Amino acid sequence: GGGPWLVVADGRASIADHESAMPAAMRPALQAPAGSPLVPQGLLVAARSAAKSNHVTDARRLASEIVRQHSESPQRVEAEALLNSLRD
Repeated sequence: GGGPWLVVADGRASIADHESAMPAAMRPALQAPAGSPLVPQGLLVAARSAAKSNHVTDARRLASEIVRQHSESPQRVEAEALLNSLRD
């Protein structure tokens, strides 16, 4: 499962290692079964890490995916807030 990778990603993000947090966070999003809550969780961690690493295009893409494909998830609100903060 992808759960352990979220722990790794959160740990890396907490020490401001956002470049390596992004790929770790993407693993659950890619490996978890469709409908798993790990998917939007991983996407949000990856989007935040991308934003903090100045990968704004990636951050927008990941946050937009949460809004579009995981609109019922609790992460949608945070993804919308991140998108709003990244507007030019």
